[in-house]
Amino acid sequence: MAKKLRKSQFCSNCNVTLDGDNYCPECGQQNTTNDVDMGILVKDFIDDFFTLDSRLFKTIIPLLFKPGFLTLEYNKGRRVKYLPPLRMYLVLSVLTFLIPKDVNMDDDLELDLGGEIELQETQDSQLSLAGTDFFVDFSKFKTSDTYKDSVIQSMWEGSKEHWLYAVLGEDISKNLFGNSMSLLIHKEARNAFVSSYISKIPNMMFILLPLFALLVALFFRKKNMLYVQTLVFSLHLHSFFFFVLCFKQFLEMVLDLPNLVVLILFAVLPFLYFVLALKNVYQQSLGKVVVKGSVILGLYGMLVGIGLVMIALVLLIFY
Repeated sequence: MAKKLRKSQFCSNCNVTLDGDNYCPECGQQNTTNDVDMGILVKDFIDDFFTLDSRLFKTIIPLLFKPGFLTLEYNKGRRVKYLPPLRMYLVLSVLTFLIPKDVNMDDDLELDLGGEIELQETQDSQLSLAGTDFFVDFSKFKTSDTYKDSVIQSMWEGSKEHWLYAVLGEDISKNLFGNSMSLLIHKEARNAFVSSYISKIPNMMFILLPLFALLVALFFRKKNMLYVQTLVFSLHLHSFFFFVLCFKQFLEMVLDLPNLVVLILFAVLPFLYFVLALKNVYQQSLGKVVVKGSVILGLYGMLVGIGLVMIALVLLIFY
């Protein structure tokens, strides 16, 4: 039901005289005023809250227990009573990464960048980088800029033939080395790095989501669904995964969950949900959707892995 407007005699934006219009004929602003008593404001808040609560309840229940249902409803044009898929995705993704996390790291740290570059602090301060070993005095590295520059130069000379450093070039590679060493030495820097790293993941997921939709569209192209419909399916699916992740993080705050329980609840069940959602939306046999779904998740997992490594590299270079 539309809310009844409390109309004003003059437009509060351009001061044009209004004659009971719902909108100003000059600037288009809605003709209403907030100059009301507390009772009306409370009533408006309650009305808005329960309207949202109703849509949220009608959306979350089928999202959790009816895989693919919201996508089918959206494709049929039944959209008003449910939260828009993009809004639901954004709310759940932001909520997931807003939940407090323990970013305190142990004193020992291993940085694994791309699976080939490892920097690891040990008791004798021996570092391994691109197959070359270096001995570093960490106390001198902290206090002497001359020693620090010589170590970074040695690291560059010993690894410049590596494909990654050859691509990055000398200046960027040295910046990467120096920042990596700082993370090894300073625990506060490591914690700040991890916090910054986690904050970038929602942006990465938002960028990768259309690629996930493209993978689904390619594997189920015979169904002749529009790409935007596949994108809606992807938004609903990611919203479910973010909800599960939120639930997992909440449980971990209050309970000590066994690894087997975590595996079943937050790996096996989401995969089964994905398979059922594909089956319900694309109407193919269970065997086909299991195979296609497994391949899609495998390819998407590779993209996510590459994205995570790229975030780490960018942060290390410009830290």
